[in-house]
Amino acid sequence: MGLVIEDARLGGEARAKALTQEERRAIAAKGGEAKALKAAGRGPLPKATHEGMLRIGDAEIACAVLENGKRVLTQSGFLLALGRSRQARGRDPNTADDNLPAFMRANNLKQFIPSDLTLTTSHVEFRRKEGGRAFGYPAEMLPRVCGVFLDAKAAGVLTHNQEAIASTALLLVRGLANTGIVALIDEATGYQYGPMPLRPSPTEQAGPDNSRE
Repeated sequence: MGLVIEDARLGGEARAKALTQEERRAIAAKGGEAKALKAAGRGPLPKATHEGMLRIGDAEIACAVLENGKRVLTQSGFLLALGRSRQARGRDPNTADDNLPAFMRANNLKQFIPSDLTLTTSHVEFRRKEGGRAFGYPAEMLPRVCGVFLDAKAAGVLTHNQEAIASTALLLVRGLANTGIVALIDEATGYQYGPMPLRPSPTEQAGPDNSRE
């Protein structure tokens, strides 16, 4: 048993020496993150299994699908799409609107924000495919936030700065509508789950050969 333990120790030391500096940093960061999560009583962060760029009109928003099936838009991409700073402001734990992004806490917007939206706007922390932590918002939050600003605009209660967000929100909603109808048809027909259509062969493209007739 002593020899087995010693061999394992020597093998571990050899593997540690073979690691690059970047690999050592990544392992250390992951270990530090695990300790922090354990201290906070939280489990490991969900990992992104798929990542990409969502294009809605002229806007491009980094997005991901997490291993738990949740679809998220990155926090910076979400805010930039609405014309806001890519860095979310700190939250005030003494306010009832703690879950809401800072730009949605204005008093003139409160009457247009459904209670369930307040409960679902907390950011989602996750791990990227290539490592490193990221923050995002549930994907379904984007059209609902746009709806808040459009409703407030229709009521004529927006400030000058909020008018700019409402204009952007309208463009996003139109882009989502155009994209949404295609996605709905794909889902209804099963097209997105089926095999990719085969390209016609050069012979098929050219049509039937009537030269021998």
